[in-house]
Amino acid sequence: MADLATGRIVRKNTNTRTFGEEAARLVMFDRAASHLKQKRLADALGIGLRALQYKIAVARGVSDHDLLLAAAALDQLCREIAALGTRLRDAAAVQAVDAQATPTDGGAA
Repeated sequence: MADLATGRIVRKNTNTRTFGEEAARLVMFDRAASHLKQKRLADALGIGLRALQYKIAVARGVSDHDLLLAAAALDQLCREIAALGTRLRDAAAVQAVDAQATPTDGGAA
């Protein structure tokens, strides 16, 4: 529907998404799938790999619920990565403390 006063096109039904909005949602969903690996995302959604691949291939739509589940799975992955980073820093700190505590003989073996 055209708004003649402003010269813009106005959507009648604002509950439906535009093609651009749907495309943006699908791109974000696909990026989540690549970060999580498809198997992990499929498990989070409670669907099989084939169903997930259909969603990504646009054969099926991506619902709000799908996006929320993907976001929760990404949040979980972030927590796991942060914990791994903490363990790596702790391991490096222990190694550095051990190296400082062990005196060397000036290189003589």
